[in-house]
Amino acid sequence: MHHGNQDLANLSFNDASAANPVTWFPDTCANQHVTPNIAGMTHVDPYLGNNQLYVSDGKGLIISNTAHKILHTLKRTFTLSNILHVPKIKKRLLSVQQFCCENCVFFFSLTQLFLCQGSHNQDSSSFRSE
Repeated sequence: MHHGNQDLANLSFNDASAANPVTWFPDTCANQHVTPNIAGMTHVDPYLGNNQLYVSDGKGLIISNTAHKILHTLKRTFTLSNILHVPKIKKRLLSVQQFCCENCVFFFSLTQLFLCQGSHNQDSSSFRSE
């Protein structure tokens, strides 16, 4: 999980349905969604593989489970599938590529704004820089 652009590390959005806001950080380099905590996830299954998640310093982190999540924003509901539960990761990372494929949306990255547009002229959702 390498952040080539430091600005991306500051972009986030919250699950509007959560009692306590849960922040996910869009990552254009990630190929999987990753979370340190599986609270609030659905369909949690033990990870039976031998793979690890390698972070930018080259360190391998153990994957404990896989899960799914429905995210609610003010305008739309999004699906996150095959989330890797990695207890030692510091932030929840949202794979932009996986997110777009799962939800039939496009991400546009502007200076201080991510815009998520539905592929069929559905409502858009925006995620501002913090």
